Amino acid sequence: MEKHKILVVDDEADICSCLKSYFEKRDFTVSTSGKGLEALSMMRSSKYDVVLLDLSLPDLNGDRVLEELRKNDKETKVIIVTGNEDATEKAMLSKLGVQGYCIKPMPPKQLLGAVHKALGLPLVE
Repeated sequence: MEKHKILVVDDEADICSCLKSYFEKRDFTVSTSGKGLEALSMMRSSKYDVVLLDLSLPDLNGDRVLEELRKNDKETKVIIVTGNEDATEKAMLSKLGVQGYCIKPMPPKQLLGAVHKALGLPLVE
């Protein structure tokens, strides 16, 4: 069986590194990006099953990355990983087909549960 591919988009390198290591140990293939434009380029050249997307990026905010992604790709599962919880923003993002919304700092296991749910995989204990 082919591994599920995850793209972690976060401008904090330590978060990218931590999530890459965590998910690779659980048999996912993980790529990372610290910038929105780079992430969009990566998504155009490779298919990801799940994108873990921070909203605060240095060049292009996560909501714009999501809008651009959705113009050509309605299938990729997107989970927002952010430090700010905003009900208005959350409602707007859910209209763009977000499968999950996690607030930093969150235990990686919580994010794993969100990824499993988005992919329709059995939840892990």
